[in-house]
Amino acid sequence: RKGQNRFWVTARERQADVIFYAFAAVLFSVFLSALICNSFKVLPDSSYSLPGGSTVDVPYHLSQITRIGIAKYLDFEEPNFAGEFIRYPFFINLVSGILYKFGASLAFAYHAPLILLVFSGVFLLISFFRFLGFGRTLVFISVLGVLFGAGLGYIGYISSGGEFGLPIRRGVPYPMQNISYPGMIPGFLIVQRPFLLGLPLFLLSLMLFLRGIKNNSFS
Repeated sequence: RKGQNRFWVTARERQADVIFYAFAAVLFSVFLSALICNSFKVLPDSSYSLPGGSTVDVPYHLSQITRIGIAKYLDFEEPNFAGEFIRYPFFINLVSGILYKFGASLAFAYHAPLILLVFSGVFLLISFFRFLGFGRTLVFISVLGVLFGAGLGYIGYISSGGEFGLPIRRGVPYPMQNISYPGMIPGFLIVQRPFLLGLPLFLLSLMLFLRGIKNNSFS
């Protein structure tokens, strides 16, 4: 029907708007996915390559993924899992481990769930700003603000030619490590598996909550 709502666009949406939003979603998703793929590489000689920012997280996740993928039975009392709560990282690592168990390469098994979450997160982020009634330009600027506006430390990094370093792990002491909340998403949070799962879930919950308020569904 004319004006009927569809999954992401409406029947009245101009084709130019649809193309713009689709292009923006793919552009941001591919950029973030490239950063994710750079966080862990399997080289031709079967050795691994890790950048400095992921030398702690990646080996931790790989230990769970390979254990899930190789072991016939899981013993949660073994050192690899002992004391661990069943939470976001384990859920994503479980998906990666299952892919690895069914014959996927280690790099594909590690990255595939994250890339899927990145595409869904960017999709929902654009959908959220469109839900608020923003136009094309404002949607694009808002997405840029979310991705790169979490902190302004990267401005000093660019102006100094990298002398001061990016604002990563230099901020707020948080139980066992020093996490910099002002660090922009591509510079720090993009390699955090819990964040990549939490972002789309948060956006989806927020949109449903606001839609419920708008439709007076809670009365």
